[in-house]
Order: sequence, then C-alpha cells, then structure tokens
Amino acid sequence: MSKNLQILYTQTLLKGQSLAIYFYQINLLLLSPNQTLQYPIVKNITKILIDYSINIYYTILQQIGSILSARKLETNEQMRQETLYKLTQSSLKIFAIYGFHGATMKQIADEAKLSYGLLYHYFPSKERIFSHLIELALQRSSKIIIEALDIEGSSKEKIKKLSETIIENSFTGESLLYHLIIMQEMSQLKDKPEFIENIIKNSEYIISKFIPIIIDAQIKGDALKEDPLVLYNAYFSFIHGLVFSMMSGEKVKIKPEILNRIILI
Repeated sequence: MSKNLQILYTQTLLKGQSLAIYFYQINLLLLSPNQTLQYPIVKNITKILIDYSINIYYTILQQIGSILSARKLETNEQMRQETLYKLTQSSLKIFAIYGFHGATMKQIADEAKLSYGLLYHYFPSKERIFSHLIELALQRSSKIIIEALDIEGSSKEKIKKLSETIIENSFTGESLLYHLIIMQEMSQLKDKPEFIENIIKNSEYIISKFIPIIIDAQIKGDALKEDPLVLYNAYFSFIHGLVFSMMSGEKVKIKPEILNRIILI
C-alpha cells in the first residue's frame, strides 16, 4: 500500500503541495510501530485521498483531451483551407485557359493533383466553383477600387490614385486571371442570371462611389464635360480591353496617365 500511495503522492504534486504533505504523513503512519492501532483511521483518510486523486487524474485527462481535440480541429481547418486554396488556384487556371464551357471538373482535379471525389466534396458542380471564383474576383476588385476612392484628397487626386492602383495591381499574375473570370461571366454566361446578378450588384455599388467623384471633378473643372456614366464605362472598358490583350499574349505596358485622360482634363 505504501508504494501505491507514494505513486499517487507523486502524481498529485501537480495539484499542490498540501495534498502531497498528507500523503507523506500517511506513509509515516503506515511505517510507524503503532501501525495496527492507527490503520483504520489511516485507511479512511487514504480512501478519501485516493478518490480525490482519481478525480484529479480524470480532470487532467479531460483537459488533455480537450486540448488535443482543439488542436485536431485546428489542424483539420488548416488542411481544409490549404485544399480549398489549391482547388481555387487550379480552377482559376483551368477556367482562364478553357473558359467556362470548355473547362471540366476532371481538368480541375488533375491540375490540383487531388482526387475527383475530394473535388466534389468541396464543390458539387462546375457552376459552384465558378461562382466561388466570381465572388473572390469581385471582392478583390472592389477592395482595390474603394480603397483608392476613399483616400483623403480632391476628386482629381482620387481618380489619379485609382489609376495608379489599377496599373500596379490588376495586370499581373493572379489579378489578371481574376479579371478574365469576370469578363468570361459577362460574355459567356448571359443566360445565367444567378451569375450576372452578382456583377450587377457590385457594379452598382462602385458606380455609387465613383460617379459622385467624377461629377465633383467636373464641377471643379478637372474632368471632361461628358455624361459621368459614359466616362465611367469608357474607363473600365479600356481596362477590360487591356486585360483581353494581355491574355492574348500581347505585352502591354501603360502608364496611369493614359487611364486618367479618359476622365480628367
């Protein structure tokens, strides 16, 4: 019994010195010459302390289990995000090459080097993948435009900032592919209102931010005296044309001033 108590004593050190001292005193009692006389009392105390130690033990196990469970969930979420990112990048590339109608789920799975079944676990259809890409594309473009238009300064300075930001961020690598995805939606999916609706809502929001800036610049004599909506459409149509040219293999390099001239004097 003394050996078992000593083991419990050692384990319970984690929960404080007071309980450890009790175990130590019990060991002394058990080893004393009057052990027989004191044994019933010691037995009762020992049972209480053992029960308490067992409760502590299970509490510690539960805490360890909770920690391991949380870490497992964190690891699973990290793996899920990594897989989603891989599928996003692969589908972006496949849609850019083959277009919406030409791309297949198998091509995307092969490009991502993932199983067909895993792809369907994340996206049950090609339409769902494309919708995911459209959402990301609109988020990226809106963020770039709104942040540029929200800077402190005159309307002219805001338009110049927007042109600089677009030239810096929109015509290379991934950004170029996302622009192409938006253009594909506008040209290839006119018969699918669920896709076009997202672009319309996004355009309306940007128009609500950009048109007042164009009008203010016109009032101050910094912008062309044309219909603000026409200037807006000309500005972004030029950008879409550049994207199309670059995706066709042309090496186009422009300065922000070219964009500015579409609106500013």
